[in-house]
Amino acid sequence: MRSFPRSQLHIIQSELFFDNSQTELDKSVLFLGLDGLEFSKLRPLNDGYYTPLDTAGGKRLARQYRQSNQDLEVLLEQRFN
Repeated sequence: MRSFPRSQLHIIQSELFFDNSQTELDKSVLFLGLDGLEFSKLRPLNDGYYTPLDTAGGKRLARQYRQSNQDLEVLLEQRFN
């Protein structure tokens, strides 16, 4: 952020990208000022099954990273789940 103004950064949330890749790629193409592109054959390259985090572990991590996540949201002017 010291080298580039916020207006020159385009942040993509991975969850949104994985849920709707073409939409997020369209936003990136628009941000870059390029003509529309159709991306075909999009597929995950590293998808796999991961054991879900137990509730207690999730709460512990949420507490541990709460302030860092809030700081990131303020810095990027963007909300995350």
